[in-house]
Amino acid sequence: MVFFRRRQSNILLLSYFLWLFLPGFVYVSLGGGSGIGIGAVIATVLQISLFIIFRPNFKIYINRVTLIYLCFSGLVVINIISAEYTIIGVRQLGAFMFVVLAVLCAALIVGELKYLSASELRFFFEKLIIIIIAWTLFFYFLPFAFLNYDSFSKSMFPYAEPSHYILSLGFIMFIAGAVVSFKYKVASLSLLFFVGIMMPSMIALALCLLYLIHFGGLHKVKVFFVFLLILGGGGIYIVLGWDFFTDKSGYYIDRIDFSSSANNLTALVYIQGFSLIVSNLVDYPLGLGLQNIGKEPPIDISLKIYHLAGEFKNRTDGGFLASKFISEFGFLGLGFVVVYLIHWFKVLFRMLFKRDDYDEVQLISMAGYLVFIVELFIRGTGYLSFGVLILFIYLINIDKKKLFELSN
Repeated sequence: MVFFRRRQSNILLLSYFLWLFLPGFVYVSLGGGSGIGIGAVIATVLQISLFIIFRPNFKIYINRVTLIYLCFSGLVVINIISAEYTIIGVRQLGAFMFVVLAVLCAALIVGELKYLSASELRFFFEKLIIIIIAWTLFFYFLPFAFLNYDSFSKSMFPYAEPSHYILSLGFIMFIAGAVVSFKYKVASLSLLFFVGIMMPSMIALALCLLYLIHFGGLHKVKVFFVFLLILGGGGIYIVLGWDFFTDKSGYYIDRIDFSSSANNLTALVYIQGFSLIVSNLVDYPLGLGLQNIGKEPPIDISLKIYHLAGEFKNRTDGGFLASKFISEFGFLGLGFVVVYLIHWFKVLFRMLFKRDDYDEVQLISMAGYLVFIVELFIRGTGYLSFGVLILFIYLINIDKKKLFELSN
């Protein structure tokens, strides 16, 4: 079946669904653990193969790819020399291999995106949003209870939990918002709000807020009325389903309780992430080493989680990517995160007030850079993720002159 007239659009659609399907599916099939990472590597290899087979005359931005490889290799070498643990094992090699593949994959995706015209890009992402909405609603009302999915109480095929959904499909909807028409932005926002309330998912609501901040600046009056509509619909929902709402409200209240008496595991894991940053910077200023977070002795908050859950939670990924990256790369990692944050606000400013200076592919990559903050500071699954891939897409695609302007 051909969904789009241009073969490039069909290749992109298939490549996106490889990424959106395989990591979550492999994770559930393997019962958790390192399934997401394994699925991410498989998806990346298949994507690269897809581009090479169907686009033999593909273009690779060799200078930018080489520069990223050199920077990453230098960072890893410094980390191996100076880190607390200098272990080089399967997890370290897997992360290194993924980054090498993801950079190449990102370069190929940029080439495919640039092959399409502005109208074709818009059409592609609008149809992709329709597919995602239909997919989400179908598997919400008809849950997939096979192939180990019944072991995950909040699964939404092919994902084990709503946070995995947001870190893939949610990111795609946000990125698509950079080029699609206003009604598709409203549809994406409504779906994210639906997932945030009905699943429920605090991360989905956080992404809704980022969506409003970003695209609200482009459609101030329209977004204001949409916001009122959502509030009105939410009010009706509360009145008509008060029992259901009060049952769900505890979910949100528990997750924003960061007091010393908090007992919600999600809130405690989030507190643990920031506590790990502080404690590991103090104890291991040069970092623990690539993929070595969790090897250090557990801190007090980690022991509290163990006492409540009977097991440690998220000690190997930090809960969000900044915690993992800073813990493993020390003050050097902290420096990279600070640079990212400074640049993030400059990219947001450009997207809101100078978007006419950029073409559609640049807007897509800039939106990817903005949404990556969710994975960096709210919920992350490690280096082998869709968020890291879209970060590489930004680094490969952004024009050097525009990048220099953003840095001033």
